[in-house]
Amino acid sequence: MTLATSSQGAAPSGSPALGTPAGAQFVLPPSGELLLDDDHDDAPLCFRMLADILESAPVTGEAGGEQAAGLLLAVDDEPTTFDVARGDEEWRKAMLEELSSIEQNDT
Repeated sequence: MTLATSSQGAAPSGSPALGTPAGAQFVLPPSGELLLDDDHDDAPLCFRMLADILESAPVTGEAGGEQAAGLLLAVDDEPTTFDVARGDEEWRKAMLEELSSIEQNDT
């Protein structure tokens, strides 16, 4: 893998993007045809290793308030079968509320 850093000037496949941290490591593009979306405007492409990007990302504190509540939705402790959900009073209540909402909205 061939590397170039932003302190050396341009990345192997073009100029570094604005806001790229000093010392960022760029790599040559992957071999083969690049599959770009229709919105690509032929601007020079720069490629960085994912580890290089993540290392420069700021570390954030704990989530709070609504953000924490949203993260709880990602917890994988939901019933995996109908029989398990049927035996859980909270899930039964949630299902009845959802059905009631569907009926009220005629959806």
